[in-house]
Amino acid sequence: MNDEVAKEQCILALKYVMGDGVPKDLSFAAKIFEDVANDGHPNGQFGLAELLIEGNGIPQDVKRAMDLYRKAAAQDHPAAMFRLGHYMMDKGSDQDRQKAREYFERCADFGMTMAYIVIGDIYFYGIGTESNIDRAFEWYYKAALEDDAVAMFKCGYMYEQGVGTKKDEVMAITMFEQAALRKLPEAQFKMATLAYDGRIPGGKREAADWYERSAAQEFPAAQFNLASMYYDGDGIDKDFEKAFILYKNVADETQDKDALFFLGRMYLEGTGTEQNAEKAFECIGKAADAGNEMAQQIINDLKRRQNTQYIKIDGTE
Repeated sequence: MNDEVAKEQCILALKYVMGDGVPKDLSFAAKIFEDVANDGHPNGQFGLAELLIEGNGIPQDVKRAMDLYRKAAAQDHPAAMFRLGHYMMDKGSDQDRQKAREYFERCADFGMTMAYIVIGDIYFYGIGTESNIDRAFEWYYKAALEDDAVAMFKCGYMYEQGVGTKKDEVMAITMFEQAALRKLPEAQFKMATLAYDGRIPGGKREAADWYERSAAQEFPAAQFNLASMYYDGDGIDKDFEKAFILYKNVADETQDKDALFFLGRMYLEGTGTEQNAEKAFECIGKAADAGNEMAQQIINDLKRRQNTQYIKIDGTE
């Protein structure tokens, strides 16, 4: 089949993969990709490899998938080279970090923004080559110019610390803000801390707004800091119920020692929730085990009183 027909067939296969206007049918998609791949077209080789690598619609066959990625990469298929690069970074017998870097750099030649960031990481951390922070910054900055929020965030820190580039507070804040406006939760959290510390205008009210945005994406550090602001009425109106919900989210998801302690305290006091001594001491016990000093002090005080009573702490009596 010619290139045009191969392209049309791959588009059809993708429709069956996604269920786009047709019933989702991975097995049928695999058959279409296989026909195109057998005719030597890189899009078919890549599409079939994507299904084989996870066993979607076709029995899993990692070795065959890798062979197909290599065939497609040999025909300068950027996505296949990107996949190979990632597998060669850390996949056992296929590990070849120097070759992986070459694949990523070839992807970059094709203008693949994702590859810019990976190459930046390679040079920043010295993965398969010597660390070169200046080159890392160049690649991150190149990705930032292509509107990549993660790259903007990384450039922000490098400008802030003067790592890989000249220290520049204005550029650092600009990069953080642009990444935050693109809804990167880490950048939204950073903007909140900048506002809270008075490094940008807006003060604590602005900080709370950025924390809200980051917390809405379930970023634990933002949820915790926002909870503390609501609990203390720090720059915003006190709201114990919101504080409780946020502390609980962090405690449930991360088992953070400080979130567990504050959650336990709120259960103990009946602040923002119904009073529940059993849940309170369970949380405080976990916080103590995790190293929260205030929780440890409470547990030690309770143990000294246990000559007259016993209290259930973290499932023990």
